[in-house]
Amino acid sequence: MLTFAFGFVVVGVCQMFLLVFCANILARKVLSTLAAVLVGIVLAIVGLILLAKIQYFSMVFVIVILIFIFRFKKIGWATAIVSPILAMLAMIMSDYLIIFTMNLLNKNYEDFLLNHSILYVGLSRKVCN
Repeated sequence: MLTFAFGFVVVGVCQMFLLVFCANILARKVLSTLAAVLVGIVLAIVGLILLAKIQYFSMVFVIVILIFIFRFKKIGWATAIVSPILAMLAMIMSDYLIIFTMNLLNKNYEDFLLNHSILYVGLSRKVCN
């Protein structure tokens, strides 16, 4: 149970940082690296607390906060709204791409997360060919 909770926290924090950095890149890097890290930390803490309380509506909160941060940095409304939403869609599409790849390789998604043998198979094919 402790491993599951630890994994939940690590994955949630990584998703928040990925969302912040991807949205920052899409918004033409208006946030400095330090500002992006600080925003990521704040959103990771608040987002995880909200995720436990209101579940997936916490992502709406995180996107709205990113929109207001980008507007504070004097970005236009269109870019401020589109960049966090596109970053979220990129995360969702990459998750579906991983699941689709696992289905093509007849691997179980949970086995991939727990056992990284798929990496060794990919490396051995690359080295042997």
